[in-house]
Amino acid sequence: MNINKISFKGTYSINNKTLHKDVKNKICAKEGIYNMEFDKGNWRNSQDILFIHTPDSKDKKLERLLSKLKVPYIKINEQEALSPANIFARTVLSKDAQSRNLSIVMADTTILDMELRKNRRSYVGHNGKNGIDARYHDFINYLKTNQTIEAPEIYLRKRDDGEIVTKVYDGRHRIAVFRDMGFKEIPVAIDEKSFILAQEIGLL
Repeated sequence: MNINKISFKGTYSINNKTLHKDVKNKICAKEGIYNMEFDKGNWRNSQDILFIHTPDSKDKKLERLLSKLKVPYIKINEQEALSPANIFARTVLSKDAQSRNLSIVMADTTILDMELRKNRRSYVGHNGKNGIDARYHDFINYLKTNQTIEAPEIYLRKRDDGEIVTKVYDGRHRIAVFRDMGFKEIPVAIDEKSFILAQEIGLL
């Protein structure tokens, strides 16, 4: 499985702080015509940067528009941004995960997916099925901005009957996207107790 069929090829980075309101309005006016998507920043990235995603067929038109408006931009290489090696290299612990002394490890995608499927209410299926709003799609666009990625957090606990249960503390949609991209392993953040249990079920 892959995300190519819903992936925009062009991702452009613009300095939002220096972008005049009138110029921004002229760009936004083309949103529907150029089939653009805007990423104006959220808690995972800076409000100082505006990211624009466009389909292949609209890249040249957007570049001409930005040049005409004299807006400096950087076109991000999507192949590089979506490569597993690049993604793994820019995966980091969140501040919260750091404060709880979690570590990043590589989890077997097939086993992790099998474990998470046991809880159908929280399981995010292919293409974001059963996910929350547009978080699955939004994370795909975020991946293409080539910024740091907070590792999904999982924890494992052993129930009284001896069964080991795997749950996602944060990052269900990130895990689903990585799975659908065909990653054989997914970087996740876990605590020491979970690490031991993950080894027991062959997750690591």
